[in-house]
Amino acid sequence: MQPVAKDEEAMEAVMLAEPGHANTNLIRVVRYYSAMTGGKPMPHRDCFQPIDLHWLFGHFYTVDILNGGADYRFGYSGPFWSVIYGIDLSGRRMSEMDNLLFAQDLRALYDPVVAQRRPGYYRCRLSWQNGRYIAHERVTIPFAGDDGLPSMLLVAAQYDRKISEVLCSKGCGLPRLEICETGYLDAA
Repeated sequence: MQPVAKDEEAMEAVMLAEPGHANTNLIRVVRYYSAMTGGKPMPHRDCFQPIDLHWLFGHFYTVDILNGGADYRFGYSGPFWSVIYGIDLSGRRMSEMDNLLFAQDLRALYDPVVAQRRPGYYRCRLSWQNGRYIAHERVTIPFAGDDGLPSMLLVAAQYDRKISEVLCSKGCGLPRLEICETGYLDAA
């Protein structure tokens, strides 16, 4: 676990720490999030509009937080995710997923963000049984509901390959998610 980043600049330092891993699209997402907080721990979910991230279409999705994180329901999901996972996650609840290992892998990204109420940054690999993998970076950002508690997650990722290359690079079946590095951002 990496140390907590105290502000946007510190988060950028975490994201730029390793040469070749800087991702300006994810830094833009963090800046977008920071601009919406207005001094609050989290922006309200109504502040988020998918069109605001038009430059990242296909590389982000939303997740509704149900019962304080006891379950999750996938909202908007771009085409990249369908290619990677081989299924359309839109409208699906995590508790209804057939692959429990896959759901467990995703919980490892979502649960800490919900519990800590601050964005998480991850360097990850999606690995298939045949040894193929796709490296990526992602940010998972919480948004509050009317009660001030986490109500929605915005997940944005940047992969080391284009979508056309992913079709040729991925293995069969659902991948396992390996978390290689973690960092956090405090909005306040």
